[in-house]
Amino acid sequence: MDSVYNADALARSKATTGSETYYGVLWSSSSAFTIKLFNNASKRLAALIYTAWVNAGRPQLNSSPVEKEPAEPGSFELMQNYPNPFNPETVIRYRLTTAGHVRLSVYDVLGKEVALLFDGEKSAGEYSLKVNADGLNIESGVYFYRLQAEGSGSQIRKMTVLK
Repeated sequence: MDSVYNADALARSKATTGSETYYGVLWSSSSAFTIKLFNNASKRLAALIYTAWVNAGRPQLNSSPVEKEPAEPGSFELMQNYPNPFNPETVIRYRLTTAGHVRLSVYDVLGKEVALLFDGEKSAGEYSLKVNADGLNIESGVYFYRLQAEGSGSQIRKMTVLK
């Protein structure tokens, strides 16, 4: 902070605050450390995004979803959300083989349920649900979503929110 105050004091001694001369002197006396700070911040942000990508299982970041063939056609399946990482929206798809009670929840890395996306009856079939991180009031980070289906069991997938 001392460097910023010193640069400001020098600029004020040379020109009126807010003038072009003031900003020129301010930039010439602060550009070296400002550029260094921005470079460091950029590297740290890139490291954070990379870490989130690794923690999400290194998902492919293609322009279209990459779908794997299910082990058995028509089997119970919770698919990977797309896009992932996402901001602010993603789509969660799942397939049910029997009708029954379904619960779809989101959990933080500590295992605390942070959002309930669906809790009710569904018939057999394929479903998709658009999820908005802003509407769920969740921050950037790694989360898990879990599908529990009566008579079929449960499956869990990892997703990453980048805001």
